[in-house]
Amino acid sequence: MNRVLNLLISYDLLVTASFGLLSPIFAIFLKDEIAGSSIVSVGIASTIFLVVKSVLQPFLGKIADSEAGNSRKIKFLFIGSLLTVVTPLIYIVAPNMYYIYFAQFVSGLGSAFENGAWYTLYSRFISKNREGYQWSIYDTVAGLAGALTAFAGGIIAQYFGFIAIFVLISFISFFSFFAVLFLKKSTAISS
Repeated sequence: MNRVLNLLISYDLLVTASFGLLSPIFAIFLKDEIAGSSIVSVGIASTIFLVVKSVLQPFLGKIADSEAGNSRKIKFLFIGSLLTVVTPLIYIVAPNMYYIYFAQFVSGLGSAFENGAWYTLYSRFISKNREGYQWSIYDTVAGLAGALTAFAGGIIAQYFGFIAIFVLISFISFFSFFAVLFLKKSTAISS
C-alpha cells in the first residue's frame, strides 16, 4: 500500500479508535451524568448527529470536488479533525442536554467535512486492480480499532470515569491532525 493510503488509514484509525472508546458508554453517560436526560433525549442526540452528517455531507462533498487537485479535500479533513477534537471537550463541560445536542451537531458537521474528502482521497490513491484488497485492509483496521477501543472504553469509564474517556478521546483525535499535515506535505498528494 502506498504512503497516502497508509496516512489516510492512520487518520481514520485515530478518529475511529478515539470515538470507539465512547460507543459503549455514551447512553449511560447521558442518562447518569447529564441533567434533563432521558432515553428519548439519547435518541434525539444520536439523531442530531446523523441528520447533520447525512444532510451536509453531499453538499460538502460537492464543494470539495469543485476544485481540481487535493488541496480543498485536505482542508476539509483538517476542519473535520478540528471539530472532532472539540466535540468530547464539549461533553466535559455539558451541564444539560442542550450542550450535548450542540456537541452532536458539531460532531455531525465534523463527520460531514471528513467523510467525502477522506473517501475521495482514498479512492483516488488506491492501486488499480487492488481495490478490493485495499478497501478490505481499511475496513479491517477500522473494525478492529473500533472493537478494541469499545472494550477499553467500558473499562476506562468503569475505573476512571467519563471525564477520563473524553480527555483521552480528544488526545487521540488530536493526533489525526498529524496525519493531515503529513498528507499535505506528501509529494504524492500535492497535485
